[in-house]
Amino acid sequence: NNLIAGCFYDGVLLYVRALNETLQEGGSQKDGIRIIQKIQDRTMQGITGTVSMDKANDRNTDFDLWAMADHDSGHFQISGHYDGITKQINWTGTPILWLKGAPPLDNPTCVFDTDDPSCVKSK
Repeated sequence: NNLIAGCFYDGVLLYVRALNETLQEGGSQKDGIRIIQKIQDRTMQGITGTVSMDKANDRNTDFDLWAMADHDSGHFQISGHYDGITKQINWTGTPILWLKGAPPLDNPTCVFDTDDPSCVKSK
């Protein structure tokens, strides 16, 4: 199962469908703007699953969220699934075993906000 090849295939299929529609409407294969407009906000079934494009022609991608289920064995399990169309995470019920007992901060102290005077490190 090669995801890259599958995504490439789906991309070509999406383009060809938009091109065929453009040609059937009397358009030209050189009318890139019209073809791209036909791809916007489009959803189809591809070999990689549902292919859904947004208004900017970015693919709404689904992801599985994997978490280490057992630190000793290093075994991973899927803890959630992110749905790119609904922008929601559907949790499987498998808990995430955070290294320090909780998720890390989105903006760790003194990492991104270096203007804070308490972040100045002496040499």
